[in-house]
Amino acid sequence: MTIVMLAPKMTMGHGVAEAVAMQMRSLRDMGVKSVVGCVQYDDHYADVAPARVAADAGAVADFASGCGASVIVAHGSPYFEVLPELSERFRTIVYEYGDPTPELFADDAVQRRRGVEWKRRHLYPDVAAVTAISEFVRHDIGWPAQVIPLGVEHIPDLGPKSDEHTAGRPLRVGALMRFGAGEARYKGHAELLDLIRWVPEAHWEVAGRGTPDDARALIDAGVTLNLNLDDDARTRLLRGIDVFVTTSLWEGTNLPLVEAQALGGLRHRGAPRVHAVCVRVRPGDGGATAGVPNRPCPA
Repeated sequence: MTIVMLAPKMTMGHGVAEAVAMQMRSLRDMGVKSVVGCVQYDDHYADVAPARVAADAGAVADFASGCGASVIVAHGSPYFEVLPELSERFRTIVYEYGDPTPELFADDAVQRRRGVEWKRRHLYPDVAAVTAISEFVRHDIGWPAQVIPLGVEHIPDLGPKSDEHTAGRPLRVGALMRFGAGEARYKGHAELLDLIRWVPEAHWEVAGRGTPDDARALIDAGVTLNLNLDDDARTRLLRGIDVFVTTSLWEGTNLPLVEAQALGGLRHRGAPRVHAVCVRVRPGDGGATAGVPNRPCPA
């Protein structure tokens, strides 16, 4: 059996691309062939050999037939829109990562809401199966999807961190996010800046995809900015910080939070690995901050 994966982007810094690559590697280990078509790709995922495939039913059908595939799994728009036309020839599957609340996007909230309703009325009923990355997404889409959670197989298992002496230096606080202006609201840029102002004594290290212009407000706030890190540099950052924070207002699965957790766990006095997520919600604005301590929890 051959499976075709369809993803909008197979580029570094996008969680969907990381999830698709993880699935393809796992399938390969099980002896199942898979290929991936996408609108855009870079060399970060060269090991799964992405190919450019136009988001129309004819192009996707030709690609799948040429690969000898019988199953097509779409991981987002614009490929969701072509699946219903392919359902008679192939087993078509939606892998749903969810949609951020449309109202978080002032410029196209109405269009985004229509897209959510279209999927519920015209996509999910017309494919063979719908899967979701989390219980939250299954609830959010309003469809009885099968949940296949994301993992962190792409993160190296470095074991527990040593209990390093931290007295006499500022707390190292880290965050990962995308900096594009179109995503600034739902990724919680304003909330992160608030948090930086509330804890000025910390040493802030923020990493993500974007340009210096996209991250100008963070630069002006005096943080250590790390743009477009590769996997090894991301691992060093997450391994070196004391606390990880995320201020995103919506995530189907908060992959950076799980990555930080996987790299920051410690054993304390012989206890199993322990993590805590601290959430603060400010009344009236829906904003939240969450932190995963990378130091051992106090006894």
